[in-house]
Amino acid sequence: MLNRKGSFLLLLYAIGLFIAFISLYAIAMDPDNRINAFRSDFGQFQSSIGESYFNAEIDLFSSDQLVKYEIYRVTNEFGESGGFAKDSLCEKKDGFIVWDFKDCNPDLEANYVELFKRNFEGEIKDLELNNSYLTGELDELKYEKEGETFEINYKIHNKIRQDVFLDVNFLNELKSRVQSCLERKQNLKDCVGVEFTEKDGYAFFTIENDKNGLMILEGEVIIKKPVFRFAVKND
Repeated sequence: MLNRKGSFLLLLYAIGLFIAFISLYAIAMDPDNRINAFRSDFGQFQSSIGESYFNAEIDLFSSDQLVKYEIYRVTNEFGESGGFAKDSLCEKKDGFIVWDFKDCNPDLEANYVELFKRNFEGEIKDLELNNSYLTGELDELKYEKEGETFEINYKIHNKIRQDVFLDVNFLNELKSRVQSCLERKQNLKDCVGVEFTEKDGYAFFTIENDKNGLMILEGEVIIKKPVFRFAVKND
């Protein structure tokens, strides 16, 4: 059993611990305490960084989907119109644009880019079509936020690189081949190496791509392989 002196010392020890605990608790609960203030600011900083990163990922994904959706529409119009817009003034035969290799001789890459710019609601810098991929850069994404002890200024480039679902290199080669055959007055069947149909002195080409795309036909969205169609006089 403890004597009176031991009991008294134990009581003093307990009181001291209690006072120390109360003091530490008060410090811990004081928002103006430097340690607590640092923890609070650091927590806000971490939260703001995570929020900025999340918003950037959402915005990048949204931009990617907008560009991809417009590519579906442009590829459909471009392919169905023989490398032109649907309102082209070129001669048409049975719904096919007729290439004459003079007034209606499409620059496929340039025409696709211009058609995309016409339809896309927004500006894309350095827009190019190379090897069947559309590349460019949308406006830079910026995320800014200020706290009491921190400032976030986050910028990210918004570059695009999307497949247009057409083998543009092959189409350019075919265009050159057809033009060369006609200029040499060779029989197209023996010259171009691509199947086509003949009717009323015209050759009709329908080139089906081997990639499925989300095509938009007269307001209806369907999954199909895009086609590229054109015709030439074959007297």
